[in-house]
Amino acid sequence: MKKRKLFLLLFIIFANIFILSSCKNYNKLYSELEEKITDEIKEKNVTIKVSFKRTRVSDVSFSKTASGVIIKKDINTYYVLTNNHLLYSSYNYYDILITDYYGNYYNAFLYNESNDSSYDLALLTFETENDLSPIEFSNDNTSIGDVIASIGYKNDNSNILTLGKYLGYTKYEIPNNVSSDECNISFDVIKHTAYINEGSSGSMLIDSNLKLIGINFSSSLDNNNNYINSYAIPMNKINEYLEKNNFIV
Repeated sequence: MKKRKLFLLLFIIFANIFILSSCKNYNKLYSELEEKITDEIKEKNVTIKVSFKRTRVSDVSFSKTASGVIIKKDINTYYVLTNNHLLYSSYNYYDILITDYYGNYYNAFLYNESNDSSYDLALLTFETENDLSPIEFSNDNTSIGDVIASIGYKNDNSNILTLGKYLGYTKYEIPNNVSSDECNISFDVIKHTAYINEGSSGSMLIDSNLKLIGINFSSSLDNNNNYINSYAIPMNKINEYLEKNNFIV
């Protein structure tokens, strides 16, 4: 009995040492990644406000605010990737206003009817002479446990950075209160622990090389509304969506 108790005590001690060591290692990795994320990376993020109206000339009925990431620049024309569900409403008309990292405002438009609930993605476009840079796409496979970062609109603030771990791919169960016209994805998505909330829809998910690995679209909560995990559209589906829309980055 004494040997069993001693073994159990030693197991608990070594387990705690391992956990503490792992936490310290991740804290170091988080700090290193955070230091790498400069304004040059953050400026690829934009805040998107969509104002919905019953008719083209009526007053705004309500609005949604979320995130997007610049994926292409063509002279003075920029292209932004975001979520389809941001544009969804029973109202027929909406105006889109994009705010860049530096606080500049631009009128934006949906690109070639590219909103697609089967990917929960949409492409927007705007024009400016301001010099902004698009995000680079990742070609590498991210491994489970790798540190990642999300940059987007959260808690009524723009350009918020959160850090976390990549947890691999998972099935995503669409909530019962979400219309198939909003989100109707059936493929496996990225699960990760970088905190996002409602305003984070369309925000970038980047790896330690500061390249895009996904577009955030949802998170999960427990019964007490405490955050559990985040979910993102993976690069293979982003590329498939862009190809479907004949869009070359």
